[in-house]
Amino acid sequence: MVKLFTWYPGRSFMHRLDPRIKLLTGILTSWLVFGAGWGGLAAGGMLILVPVLLLTGSGALPAVVFLRYLKVFAPLLLLILISALFTETGIRASMPAAAVFALRLSLALLGSALFTSTTSISAVKRAVVSLLGPFPWVPKHRIGMMIGLSLTMVPRLLKSADDIREAQKARCAAGRRNPVARIRLFAVPLLISVTSQVEELAQAMEARCFSENRREAPLHTAAADWIWLGIILVFFGACMVLKSLGIDFF
Repeated sequence: MVKLFTWYPGRSFMHRLDPRIKLLTGILTSWLVFGAGWGGLAAGGMLILVPVLLLTGSGALPAVVFLRYLKVFAPLLLLILISALFTETGIRASMPAAAVFALRLSLALLGSALFTSTTSISAVKRAVVSLLGPFPWVPKHRIGMMIGLSLTMVPRLLKSADDIREAQKARCAAGRRNPVARIRLFAVPLLISVTSQVEELAQAMEARCFSENRREAPLHTAAADWIWLGIILVFFGACMVLKSLGIDFF
């Protein structure tokens, strides 16, 4: 079963890209998708969809990785579209805006899937620490450790939720009509499972004398990394200039 927020080892271009460049790319692309008009949406969508299609087409990543992200958040996307039916402006005015926002959110989900699937947790931590290096007043090592632990626990949380859901289906406990009872029967074992996993992780870190200030392997930036960042900056700068001039692509 494909897991969310899980790294899949590989040797593709996106796998070998410097994690700092990928993190900056994600920030700039998210700004294009959500805050730069139609031109930014088109540019950000292309910068996300082209690597996704190349990775899935070459077999570096299975397409189901990205489809599962969209499937999990499909109820939220559907809720956004349904909410357009109950606005005061009417369906003709609100439905296009809701559809565009759902498209922007879908692209953001694909971008997050692209980043987490091609970047290991340790690489994410090192990238955060390195990017926060110029700010001495920021506890960069602590922030990096917290992000790393969060990315470690999220897949475990989702797996525990799936296991509990399947176990309750096998015991016919998921068919109760009372929604409060269903939530209680699901939330209590999930909370116990998560608490137990967090305690085990804390004990393992303590047994290994884990410290937030331990030395990490240095990151190295190659020529391909700068070329990719340059492409992103060109798209970003062009969209920002066009937006400031009131010009859009469509």
